[in-house]
Amino acid sequence: NKVNEAGIIHDMEFLRGENQFILLAGLGEEGTIQIRDTQTGELVSSFPIPTLGQFNQIEITPDSNRFVMTTGGDKVNSPSIEIRSIEDFSRINRLQIQMDKDSVDTHNNPYYFVFKDVVIDPVKTYLYAFLTKTNYFNDDDIDRTWLRVYNYETMEEIINLTPVGYEYELMKCMDISEDGRQLAVLN
Repeated sequence: NKVNEAGIIHDMEFLRGENQFILLAGLGEEGTIQIRDTQTGELVSSFPIPTLGQFNQIEITPDSNRFVMTTGGDKVNSPSIEIRSIEDFSRINRLQIQMDKDSVDTHNNPYYFVFKDVVIDPVKTYLYAFLTKTNYFNDDDIDRTWLRVYNYETMEEIINLTPVGYEYELMKCMDISEDGRQLAVLN
């Protein structure tokens, strides 16, 4: 029952105990991370994140003390993965995703790289992420999506799990089993 001053809400997750939830809201200079009370919706704390774009995701680490967040890319900035402290929102580590040299389509429309979905492995320090390359303008140029695995502690890419030729398939959402042994992907 609360209006979010920052505008659009991208993603939210319950914190340990489910008495509070954390969310990503707003765009660009209006972007914020917020913690709100579950019962009342009242703002408990907030922190500015001026790099939030159209697609942003947030996941709580298994130790419940940190969260991993992705920021969307635009014509100038590539997307990133960050790990932050829940206590004070301080950034612990960050990975800026390297965009490839193919920056515009055949009609000179720019490509964007965005994260469409992310999940955290409950056992390993892995983040599974759909990274999509799109131009938003030209239906003749099909989006490409890759399923990549990153170590959110070291911010290294572990492996690209996209089967050869499947980057043109629409991969939409995924989840991982509680024991970390099974990854389900919907395409």
